[in-house]
Amino acid sequence: MSTVTVKEAAEVQGKDTLLLKKTTVGKGNQDIKDIPQSVTVFTEKQMNDRNMDDFREVLRNTAGVTFQSGETGEEDVRLRGFSLGQAGDIYVDGMKDAPLIERDTFNLDRVEVLKGSASMLFGKGSTGGVVNQVNKAPLLIDQHEASYTYGTGQLHRATGDFNFKTGENAAFRLNAMVQEFDNYGAKQDKRGIAPTFAWGIGTRDEFSIGLYYLESKGRPLYNHPWRVVDGKINTPLEARNYYGLASDHNNTSAQHVTLGHIHRFDDNGELNTRLRYGTYERDLLASTIGFQNANITLGQINGNTVLTRGSKGRLGESDVLQVQSDYNNTFNWGGKKHAVLAGVDFYDDDAKRNQNYPNT
Repeated sequence: MSTVTVKEAAEVQGKDTLLLKKTTVGKGNQDIKDIPQSVTVFTEKQMNDRNMDDFREVLRNTAGVTFQSGETGEEDVRLRGFSLGQAGDIYVDGMKDAPLIERDTFNLDRVEVLKGSASMLFGKGSTGGVVNQVNKAPLLIDQHEASYTYGTGQLHRATGDFNFKTGENAAFRLNAMVQEFDNYGAKQDKRGIAPTFAWGIGTRDEFSIGLYYLESKGRPLYNHPWRVVDGKINTPLEARNYYGLASDHNNTSAQHVTLGHIHRFDDNGELNTRLRYGTYERDLLASTIGFQNANITLGQINGNTVLTRGSKGRLGESDVLQVQSDYNNTFNWGGKKHAVLAGVDFYDDDAKRNQNYPNT
């Protein structure tokens, strides 16, 4: 028998990966080919190359994802026809994320989209699937990066990603972001920072502590005056203009602390335990725009046409405590390869909602 040479490339830590063979969307570090569902992974390099600064921009590049006009003033994101927000199918590092907040990609290593029944792996959710945001983790290298983006609509965005190796198996990583955007009156300003420290990386017991803060202050373009002419929707007013009020706003904030522990057993099993406590807030006040004369014709619309402005407001506050522990392992028995995935999940959401603001 001739000599057989087997070659394998070692995993390289860095930010230049386009293709990933493993995913954590299944509550364990699994090969994508071993998950019997369709999985799409957007890496950090893909998001940077395409300037996907907003979480929704990532989803727009995913087959099977659609956006509807949400009654709450923001898109209703649907995966295979099922609402991600209403079903609670948006996660951060495998733990449920809060609904109705602005999200950003400045601290994301990748976004994993699992299509198909979510209950198979998560025990809850819809039949459309789930989206898991994976935060950047400290690496055992010294690596620093800063970027600045200028775009239309007076967009200014600066980000920084700084990774420090602090010991043989310890590292600290800091990500920060500042963004300002004003598109003819509709605007959004964001500030974010996320420091994370990990020690025991790759050893039997790995620990981590991470903080996350994201604040978004915006003025939304809630709707645009329109009319139905001959069965077709017609928008005779300039689309880019802002038709709301200066007092309109959509302000959200998310802040949480996460403690993590990974224990690796001698038989290659792994127990991943995480505790997260966060507070999330949203304050929306937007104007609904229409024509005062409901019977006005297109030829009658001019600079003196009277518009009507209604108001739509939403207030929401959530204090969320989550504890989650997942065990996964693979073994051979009876000539077959088997996989074990088990876990416990405690979730407490103290939510306050006002769906009739500002009328109350």
